[in-house]
Amino acid sequence: MENVLSHLDDEKARKNTICVLARSRCKQIKYIKKLLTDKKNHWFNIGLIQRVDFFIRFHPEGGLQKRARLWFRLGVSLAPLMQIEDTATLIRSLSQTMEELDHFTVTEDSRMFRPFGFAYKKSVSVNMDDRDSPVKPRLQRMGSHVIYEFLNSVNIPCELDFFEVVYALCDILTMMYPRFDDEIARSKHFFDAVTKIDARLRADFLGVLEKEMVLFTQEKVDEQTADLDKLFKAWG
Repeated sequence: MENVLSHLDDEKARKNTICVLARSRCKQIKYIKKLLTDKKNHWFNIGLIQRVDFFIRFHPEGGLQKRARLWFRLGVSLAPLMQIEDTATLIRSLSQTMEELDHFTVTEDSRMFRPFGFAYKKSVSVNMDDRDSPVKPRLQRMGSHVIYEFLNSVNIPCELDFFEVVYALCDILTMMYPRFDDEIARSKHFFDAVTKIDARLRADFLGVLEKEMVLFTQEKVDEQTADLDKLFKAWG
């Protein structure tokens, strides 16, 4: 009896966590998008974030385009997965995509890709409809080459609009996160997979944007307080 009650408590806790995660991430993403769209908004009412700040900070070293290309590939890889109706299949597909993205960010080898397209392509090597087995994504290999099943790693021959890429990826994520608030995601296997997917997206996208916005705001506040210090010294 105690084991049954413990199991129910664990499932209830996972349900609450998933529900809060889905709602909070959607609010967070919408806030970031609004901040970068509306010139009148300030980061937590402290510092105004302008587009020029991103260009000044990253453009000289090519950092802005590097991030835009990575997020573009992530976006065109996640978008087709939103066509999947079954939540278990969606989570397994997302986990496999994140595994392939991990590999790509290390190698960035253009030889390791699948044909570029926007249609959902079901895995040929993993039973994506499996609801009982742990979610364990793994890279598929053909000889010495890695075959990406979900990640679109197509070469990008031109510069991308950084902000359009961010807006588009934000839209995809606001469609993705509510899908996690599903009964199947409350089972331990899928709950663990969802938390790993969320951690990866935070590390590669949401956390990056938030960190830079905090740094921008701190720099602006430091500049303003420095001017006040000069003014006070002049009066003294």
